Amino acid sequence: MDKNIWTDIKSIFFKALELDGKDREIYLNEVCRTPELKKEILTLIFAHDKSENFLEDSIIAYEPISDNSNLFIDKTFGKYKIDKLIARGGMGLVYLGLRDDEVKKKAAVKIINPGVSSGIVIKRFQNERQTLANLNHPNISRLLDGGITDDGIQFLVMEYIEGIPIDEYCDKNKLNIKDRLNLFLKVAAVVQYAHQNLVVHRDLKPNNILITPDGEPKLLDFGIAKILSPEGERLETVTQRGMWNLTPEFASPEQIKGETITTASDVYSLGIVLYKLLTGHSPYKIKSVFHSDINKIITQSEPTKPSEIIFKTIVDEYEEIKSEINPQTISITREGSIDKLHKKLIGDIDNIISMAIRKEPERRYSSVDHFADDIKRYLNDKPVSAHQDSLSYRSKKFIKRNKNFLIPAAIIFFIINLGLAGVLWQGYIAAKERDIAKLEADKSNRIKAFLLEMISSPDPIKDGSE
Repeated sequence: MDKNIWTDIKSIFFKALELDGKDREIYLNEVCRTPELKKEILTLIFAHDKSENFLEDSIIAYEPISDNSNLFIDKTFGKYKIDKLIARGGMGLVYLGLRDDEVKKKAAVKIINPGVSSGIVIKRFQNERQTLANLNHPNISRLLDGGITDDGIQFLVMEYIEGIPIDEYCDKNKLNIKDRLNLFLKVAAVVQYAHQNLVVHRDLKPNNILITPDGEPKLLDFGIAKILSPEGERLETVTQRGMWNLTPEFASPEQIKGETITTASDVYSLGIVLYKLLTGHSPYKIKSVFHSDINKIITQSEPTKPSEIIFKTIVDEYEEIKSEINPQTISITREGSIDKLHKKLIGDIDNIISMAIRKEPERRYSSVDHFADDIKRYLNDKPVSAHQDSLSYRSKKFIKRNKNFLIPAAIIFFIINLGLAGVLWQGYIAAKERDIAKLEADKSNRIKAFLLEMISSPDPIKDGSE
C-alpha cells in the first residue's frame, strides 16, 4: 500500500476512534473517498495488533465491540469505582471514578481503549504514568494511583478537574484581551515547569487546558508527552514509527513532518492556543483529514494576522448544525467593539503570535519563558523583542508607559509656561506704558522749559529803546 495513503488511513482511524455511533458513521461517509477505504477504516477500528508494530505492518481483526464505553461501568480500579464515561480518545477512555469507601472522593480514571491495546499503546500509557509521577505542580492534574488489574488492564487514576476548556471559559466570562493574556501567562508557567523537568507535552490545546471555577488553569493529558532524556529517546524510537498522535490544528510543522521534537514545538502550540483565545479563530482552516492535505496547509500556507482575521465571518456546516464566527460575536466577548479589539491586536500582539508560530523552530521564541516575557512586556507597555527596534517605537512605548506621569507633568509645564508668559506679557505692557509715560514726561518738561524761557527773556520794547 502507498505510504501516503496508509498515513491518511491512520489519520482517519485515530479521528474515528474519538466518535461514537451516528457521529462516526457520518464522519466516515464524509471523509472516505471510496467504499473500500471506509471498509479498511472499519476494520482498523476494531483491530488489535499484539506485536510492537501496531498500525505499521500486521493487523489482526476480531469481532467488533458495538460500544466499549460501558465495559467498565461499576468495576473497581484501585480504590475507585467507575461511575460514567467522561472523555475518550484514540488511546484511552476516561471515566469518573468514585472512591469505594467512606471518603467518596472523585477521580478521573483513564483506561486503555480495548480496541487499541497494542504494545506501543501500553508503552505510551506507562510513559504517561511515569511522566505524571515526576511532575508535581498545582496546575498539573496529579497522579493518584495506577497499575494493572488482575485481568491485565492498565489504568491511571488522576485528580478529577471540575473545569471547562480555556477558550470556553474566556468567552463565557467575557474576558478582555488583558485578562486573557494574564490567564495565558499562568498556562505558560506550567508548560515551562514541564520543560524544566525535561517533559515536552506535544498536545497543547484548549481541551487539555481546563480552567477551574476559581480561575486556575489545570494542564491535562500527557499521553503523547516526550521525555527529553536518553530513556525518553529510546521510547520515542520504539513508538513514533507510523504513529501520528496529534491534533493537527495545534501541531507544529515539525510534528506534522515527523521531524525532531523539542520544546519549540510546545512554544508553537501555545502560540496557536493564544491566537484562538484572542481572536476566536484558528489560524488554519483544516477541513481535510488526509495527511498530505494537512501537511501542505500547516507547513506551506501563511496564517492571517490576528488583527485581520477578526474581520472575517466563518460558517461551519455539519449536517443540520450550523455555527457562525463573526466579528460581532468575537468583539462582544472581548473588547466590546471590533474597532477596539483591532486596536488591541494590531502591532505587538500580531508580532508576538507570529514569532511564536513561525514554521522554523529556530526562529521562534527560544523558550516558553521568552514567549511569556514578551507578553509581560506588552502588558507593561515596554518594547517587545518580536517588534523591530527603532527610536520612534521605543519613544511611543516610553510615552504610553509613563502617561500617568507625563500627562500631569505636561499640564503643570503648560501652566507654568502660561504663567511665565503672562508675567512676561505684563512686564512688556508695564515697560511699554513706562516708556510712554517717560516720553510724555519728557515732552511736558520740554514744554515747561520753553515757557519758562519765554517768560524770563527781557522785554524787547524796554531793552534800550528809550
